[in-house]
Amino acid sequence: MTTFFGAVLCLQLLSCAAAPVKYSDGYQESKNSAGVYTVRFTGNGHTSPEAVEKALERRCAELTLREGYDWFTFYTKSRNDHVGMRQKSVPSFYGVIHMHRGPVGEDGFDAKKIVAEPMPAWIESD
Repeated sequence: MTTFFGAVLCLQLLSCAAAPVKYSDGYQESKNSAGVYTVRFTGNGHTSPEAVEKALERRCAELTLREGYDWFTFYTKSRNDHVGMRQKSVPSFYGVIHMHRGPVGEDGFDAKKIVAEPMPAWIESD
């Protein structure tokens, strides 16, 4: 009986753990509030900074559409390169976006237009 209650207690404690942040395919994202996300994309030593920036914008567009919005703007957007173990620079872009509905405003990114563009071969999954 003690073993049973011990097992139940362990399961209850494990169920309280926070959900993990997704770290696959170079993306990392978190929802800050309704319509506001922080998104990061990190390439590898063979990915150009321009390609990494485009991948960040595409992920932002996908999130915008998933959340039911039409377009987004960047509150902040910056490039943060990292030096890997072999001293090769790894490009990374970080942005905080605000999602909007309706016609695309000034400095806005049209999510449907971005997602409709073909994905570069290096981004596609096997």
